[in-house]
Amino acid sequence: MAGVPLALRMLKRWSIERDVPLRIIAHVGTATTVPGADGRKQIVGDGINLCGSLIEVAPTAAILVTAALAEFFSAAPHSDLRFHDPRNVYLKHFRMTRVYLCSIDKEQSSTWGPLHRSDRIMLSDAMKARAPWDVILYSKRIIQMNSGDPDATNAITNSVLGDYGELLPQKKGGGISRSSLFSTIDPPSFLSFVVAADLVERRDGEIICNKDDPGDTMFIVLQGELSLVIAIHEDEDAPAAASKYTQELTFGPGDIVGELAAALRTKRTAALQAIGSVSLLSFSYPSLRRILAAHAQNERVSQALTNFLDLRVLEYICNHADYLVGFDKDRRGPLSNVRHPWESLYAYSRRLDLSAGEQFDSSKPWFAEPGLYVLASGTLAKRTFEMPAAENVEGDALPPILVNFPDRLVSRFPTYKVRSSSATVIRVSEAGLGQWGSSTLEECLTFISRALARTFEYDVFISFGQEDIDLAGEVKSALNALGLTVYLDTVTPGKQFSEQIQGVIASSLVFVAINTPSVVRKQAIGEKTGEKTYMEKEVAFRRLAFTGERNLIPLRVGNSQIVSYLRGISYIDIPLAFDTGFALPIKSIVDEIKEGGILAPCGRFPIERQALAD
Repeated sequence: MAGVPLALRMLKRWSIERDVPLRIIAHVGTATTVPGADGRKQIVGDGINLCGSLIEVAPTAAILVTAALAEFFSAAPHSDLRFHDPRNVYLKHFRMTRVYLCSIDKEQSSTWGPLHRSDRIMLSDAMKARAPWDVILYSKRIIQMNSGDPDATNAITNSVLGDYGELLPQKKGGGISRSSLFSTIDPPSFLSFVVAADLVERRDGEIICNKDDPGDTMFIVLQGELSLVIAIHEDEDAPAAASKYTQELTFGPGDIVGELAAALRTKRTAALQAIGSVSLLSFSYPSLRRILAAHAQNERVSQALTNFLDLRVLEYICNHADYLVGFDKDRRGPLSNVRHPWESLYAYSRRLDLSAGEQFDSSKPWFAEPGLYVLASGTLAKRTFEMPAAENVEGDALPPILVNFPDRLVSRFPTYKVRSSSATVIRVSEAGLGQWGSSTLEECLTFISRALARTFEYDVFISFGQEDIDLAGEVKSALNALGLTVYLDTVTPGKQFSEQIQGVIASSLVFVAINTPSVVRKQAIGEKTGEKTYMEKEVAFRRLAFTGERNLIPLRVGNSQIVSYLRGISYIDIPLAFDTGFALPIKSIVDEIKEGGILAPCGRFPIERQALAD
C-alpha cells in the first residue's frame, strides 16, 4: 500500500518533466490475466475496463480515482494521498460512478480544469496541431452555443488566412482529387459561410443520404470519412432487392461531396455513409453564392465554385452516359480507356440552365453550334410532327437531345419544353471528342448513334404506291411478326405528303420502299407530265433528311424494273407468290443499328420543317 503514493508521484513527475499530458486513473476492483495474442499476459475484467472508460473524463495532468479506491485508502491514516472535489460521472457501459481528484502531499494539487473532451480544449489542440478542418469544426460547435464567441470567430477567420495550415483536402488517394475552393476567399465571407452552414454529425455506419433522395445541399467533410455507396447487380436478371452494395469511393476532411444534386437541382445520385464518426458542414449553392457576392474580392472564389460544379457535372456524364463509357457491364466504351476525360473535355464544353416552361427548338442560337447536347438534369416535354401528345425525356438517363456533327451524324431536333422546375443541358464540341484522334471520334459517333437508335419512334417506315396497299399491309404484318414497330399510312395511302409524314420518315430507323410494276408505270407517267409521285417525294425527303443511302431499302417485287430514284441501292427481292423471307434481312439491319454495327440514319443538319417542294 505504501508503494502506491510513490508510484503515483513518480508518474506525475515524469509527465511534467517530459511535457506529456498524462492522465492517471486509479481504481480498486476485480481483474484477472489471460494469454494475449502475442503470448504475453493481458489484464481483463471490470476493474481494468472501468479505468479505461474513465480516461475519457479525466482532466489533463491530474490523478483521478474511484470512490472504491478512496475508501480502500481511508484505512491508512498516514497516507500521503488526499482525496477531494468528488463528482458523479456517467459512463457508457457502467452506471453512475463517483470519482475524486487525488493529490499527493508536497506535490502540485490535481484540479479539474476544463474537461479535455470539451470543444475549447479540442480547438486549442487543433490549432497547435495545425489541423484547419478540425479548427473549423470545434469553432462551429462553440458558435452554436454562443454565436458571438470571440475565440471561435477569430479561429475561423484565421484558418482561411492559413494560420493553421492550408485549407486543402487532407485525404491521400482513394477519392477524387479536389483543390480547395476557399484559398482566396476573404475572412469575413468565410466566417459568414461557416456561421450560416449547418453542422451535420453522424456515427459509424449511419446514412447521410440515400440514392434518389431529394436534396439541394452539398457537404464539406470536416472530420472523419464518408463513403459513396453504390448498388451493384452481379446477375442482370436478379431483382433490385438482390443487389449487393460496395463502398466505392471515400472522402476525408476538406472534400466536397453531394454537389451533383445541388448543381443539377436533382435527386441524390448515390448514397453517402459515415465511416466511423463524421462531421460535415452542409450548405446550399445559392446561399454560398449570396455570401460570395457581398464582397467583390470573392469573384475568383465564385468562379472557382462554378467551374468546380460544372466539372463535376461533366465528370458524372463521362462516368455514367452509356454512349461514352459503354453499353455492357464491362464498360468498354469510347472513353473507357481515357484517364479522367472530363478534365480534357472541360475546355470544350458549355452549360445551359433552362427555366420551367421554357420552350426551344433548332432555331435557338445556342443550339446552332455543332456538338453533342446532353440533358444532364430535369424533364423535357418532347413534341414532333407525328406525335402531337408530348413525350417526357428524363435527365436521369443522360440522353442526347441533339447530336449535330454536320455531314457525319445529325439527329432530329423536335420542339422541347421544360416540364420540371429547371433543366440543365451540357454541350461538348466535336473538337473535344476528337482530341484523342480520329479513331476515338469515330468510335464516339458509333456509340452515340446507337444511343440515338433508341430515340426513333419506329423501326420501319413503309413507302408504297396507292395500288399496292394490300401488299404493303402484308409486308407490315410480316415485320410486326418479328417484333418490329412499323408505320404504314393507311388513312390516305399515297395521297398526302404532309408535315406529319415528313416527321414519321425522319423518325424511322429504316425506310422500306416497295418497288412494284405499278410503281414503275406511275413513274413513267410522272416523267412525261413532270409530276413527281408521292413515293418519289417520300424517298427524296428521306435523302434530304439523312445523308447517303444508309437504311434505305427497296423491296423489288416480281423482278420488276427498279425506278430511277431507287437505282444504285441494294435491294431485297419479293417473289410474286408472296414470301415473308424478305423480313429477316430487314430485321437484321434494324438489330444491327440498335447494337451499333450500323450508324443510325443521320442528316446534314437538324431536320425539322424542311418542306419538300412538289
